[in-house]
Amino acid sequence: MATMLDVSIRAGVSKATVSRVLNGTGQVKESTRQQVFKAMEELGYRPNFLARSLANRTSNSIGLVVSTFDGFYFGRLLQQASRQTEAWGKQLIVTDGHDAPEREEEAVQMLADRQCDAIILYTRHMSEKKIMSLIDSIEMPLVVINRDVSLARERCVFFEQEDAAFQAVNYLIAQGHREIACLTVPMHTPTGKARLQGYRKALKKNGIAWDPQKVKYGDSTMTRGYELCRELLEEKNAVQRAFFL
Repeated sequence: MATMLDVSIRAGVSKATVSRVLNGTGQVKESTRQQVFKAMEELGYRPNFLARSLANRTSNSIGLVVSTFDGFYFGRLLQQASRQTEAWGKQLIVTDGHDAPEREEEAVQMLADRQCDAIILYTRHMSEKKIMSLIDSIEMPLVVINRDVSLARERCVFFEQEDAAFQAVNYLIAQGHREIACLTVPMHTPTGKARLQGYRKALKKNGIAWDPQKVKYGDSTMTRGYELCRELLEEKNAVQRAFFL
């Protein structure tokens, strides 16, 4: 059975460098990391994550909480997260919050109890106050995606939902469309509020009256999105162009 020393000899680096690559610590050049991973693959070396976890007091894992597994977006998110964690020699532990803030909080706590090195949180429902409470209460870093938490923006990865909606609607208007419907997520979510604001802002800028009847609220699933799209297209006075958010 291959050992860490065998890997270091095959890769032409020190045993300490192999250890840094496996633990994701210290500064190691990308070319060196790839040499180590190649040597591991050639030798069939499989690091003992449990032993390393006990010795280093780290789980060598990254936790990821998503609101739900339903939807094309989440499949891509899981794919990329898995690739990146594996590239750094870590494991990805994934769980979902069943589209409920209480379950999302429980999922974060569960990953914290498992001593994940860090946790990534994608939440549609959790309040900013609750997110801050989690950031302050758990020991490991918590990074929030798809949300702008004003008191912890350095921990957030997001894009401007309102501006994205504004630009999309403005583009449709520039193409000559005036009857534009909005298909979005529930208004009680921060994303839903921001997108609707962008939609209304674009209408107002172009002198188009706001009509609440042209707004449909879904639940972020592809199934419900399809159903609402069909409803819009089958209406008696169907809109020229539906705006799908």
